[in-house]
Formats: sequence, C-alpha cells, structure tokens
Amino acid sequence: MSSASSYDAGKPWLQSASDASKASQQWLQSWWTACAHCGAADAKLRCAACKTARYCARDCQLQHHAAHKSLCAAARAVASEPCCPLCADPMPRDVAQIVYHACCGKESCASCWRKIGASPELRSQDCCPFCRAPNRKTDEELLSRLRRGVDRGDRLAVRALGIKTRDGAFSVARDVAAGLALLERAATPSDGGAGNRLAQADLAKVFDNGTHGVAVDEVRAERWCRLAAEAGDGDGLTLLGHMYADGRGGLGAPSEAAAAPWYRLAARRGHPDAALALAGALLFGERDALGPANIGLSLFVDLAERGHAEAQYKLGRCYLHGEDPPRTVEDPDVVTLDLDAALDYLARAARQGHEAARDVRRSALRMARRNPHYLLTSR
Repeated sequence: MSSASSYDAGKPWLQSASDASKASQQWLQSWWTACAHCGAADAKLRCAACKTARYCARDCQLQHHAAHKSLCAAARAVASEPCCPLCADPMPRDVAQIVYHACCGKESCASCWRKIGASPELRSQDCCPFCRAPNRKTDEELLSRLRRGVDRGDRLAVRALGIKTRDGAFSVARDVAAGLALLERAATPSDGGAGNRLAQADLAKVFDNGTHGVAVDEVRAERWCRLAAEAGDGDGLTLLGHMYADGRGGLGAPSEAAAAPWYRLAARRGHPDAALALAGALLFGERDALGPANIGLSLFVDLAERGHAEAQYKLGRCYLHGEDPPRTVEDPDVVTLDLDAALDYLARAARQGHEAARDVRRSALRMARRNPHYLLTSR
C-alpha cells in the first residue's frame, strides 16, 4: 500500500493559498521560543550559526552545545538550499525530479530538462546543456560515462554506478556487495570533501530495513542517517526522527520530544512523511510540550488536500472519532466530530488503494445507517 501515491509535492507549501498550509508553514518557519536546554519560556538568545535553537542564558547554550551540534549542522544545511544552475530555482526536494548529467557530473532540475525536450531548437542540438557532449544513445554509453566519472572521483557517479550494480540495472551484473561498497565510497567523508548525502541516506535505509539481503544493523543505520541528516537530506532527517521516536540505533529511550526537531526540519524541507509524523505527535502525542495541537491538525489537512493517502486516512479517523485520547472539558477538542468530512477523506484515501481507509469507511457507513446518533456515541 502506498501512503502517497498521488501526493503533490511539486508546489512548495509556502505558495499554497489554503489556510491550513499557511498556518502550518508559519509555524514550521518560526523558531522555538523555549530554551533548548532547560525549557524556560521566552528565551531571547539564539544560536548564531543555525538561528533555530534559543537559550535563556549563555550557560545553557554552553551546556547544550554537544547535544545541539548535530541538529545545528542539519538546520544550516536545510537553510542553504541548492539551486538549479540552469533556471536558478531551488532544486526539487524529490530526488526523482533531479537529472544527473553523467558526461560532466552536473545536476539540473527535471523541469529544465523537460523544457529542453519540448523546444524543437534545443532538442535538435541533442547535447548536454552544460558541456555540450552528445546525449547518450545506449545503456553501454551511459555506463561508460559513469565509470569515467568514478575514475575522476565524482561521488554522484559513484553512487549511480553503485545503485545499478546493487540492483543489477542497465545490463550490469547484480552484485550487492560491490554495489554497497560503491555506495560507501560515495557516502564516506574524506579530506577532499563531504560524503554524498543521497548515498548516505541509501545506506541508512538498507541497514535500517535489512533490504537486499543485508542484516539489520541499527548502529550503522544511525551513523549513515545522521550524516545524511546533517547534510540536510529529507529522508535522512525523517529516518533519524523515527529512530529517536522509537528509541533505536542506541539513541536511548523512545522520545517524541527528541524526534520533533528532526521531523520539523524535514517538514520544512518538504518531506511529507516527516510532516505526517510531526502532525501525529502534535495532535496525539506529547501535546503542547511539542507545539500547539491545532498545528498538528493543519499539517494533516495540508497533506490530505495534497493527496497524501495516509494523511487522508488519519484525518478521516480524527473527524470520525475525535482525538484519541480526548482532551478534557477545560481543554476542548481540536478536532470536532464530522461524519461527512470523515467519509470524504476516507473515500479519497480508499480511491488511492488505502485498504484500511476503505474498511473504516464501510464500517462507519453501516454504523450510521443503524444509529443516526453514531458520532455522539462512537467515543
């Protein structure tokens, strides 16, 4: 089951006109006001490097330095978003929307590549927009260019060849060990520069999930995941948040509070799974210790309106049952019961193949037919 089969990530949230998007983005772009070390409210000092963490006093900042170092690097990387060298727009957050030119080792956004293909004049040139090398015609030509890139130390070429070797693509003999070795070569930082963040995220997923016949190794997964997160990779930030939330990889006891900053950075990067996890933590988890619950609802609505099936399912359940556990009378529910809204969101998720949404919607319809006051008694 895909949780985001028709998710629209092409349009940045900040350009969306919906009230939910504006509310969630305003919160994601703002900084915490509590001291990152002691939790004191209305902290005035701010980390000069990342401008994210706040402190009430210099002593708190000094004591929190070791814990903040990794998050500080990640926040700086997220803030310095690379741009496409052709159109100068920010690079797409989705890796699938980035085109790697194996001839010269440069990258561009897929939108520019499509515009080149749509222009008869540019298409007739049939060459790389950077180095003017003829576009490759065969898989063998692509592999030859990748191997030349590997020889000159191009980490993007090393990663691309590693993935093809690991998966046995483009007529390359499948060799998982050799493919992972190439990925590690691309991901490992050296004196010549930082490791490739995409290769680091690839390795983190392999060791965290135990795919391709590799044994699960949470410690190695955490290492690669942290390197990817510190480089601003959305997948790395999200996975590290999951590891903090679950208490995996030697990170101590499960803690949504420790996971929230990583989710928040990934959500600002436009990662839908991080926004979904953050929304759940705000609405159902440690509540106001992480942030206002209504922002959790705004994140759910924003994701659901963009076609995220899992968000549609969870939002449908929220409108069907209210919050779980419900808030007290003095602190009223953020989510009001609404059968029509619940059925609508569940139907949207079901149309994308979300089986749980289909089952819950059928059950709700049966209960509503039997009992007109179903929503009043469902909790």
